[in-house]
Amino acid sequence: MELKTKLSRILGDRRITQTELAGKSGLTKQTISAVYNDKWKQISRETIENICAALDIEISDMFELVRDDKAA
Repeated sequence: MELKTKLSRILGDRRITQTELAGKSGLTKQTISAVYNDKWKQISRETIENICAALDIEISDMFELVRDDKAA
């Protein structure tokens, strides 16, 4: 299984840019981009909290576990 973010879907649905989210959350554009593109190895609690607060979402709205079909 792999943990993935749904940030790209959330921003697309709401028509919010990564730059706008960076401004609302107080995070850098680089951090938002890494989360948006699932290019992160670790993500801090503060980053998760800031994104969730800026978007008014729950942590469960932001992440999903994706099964690796090859392992089945």
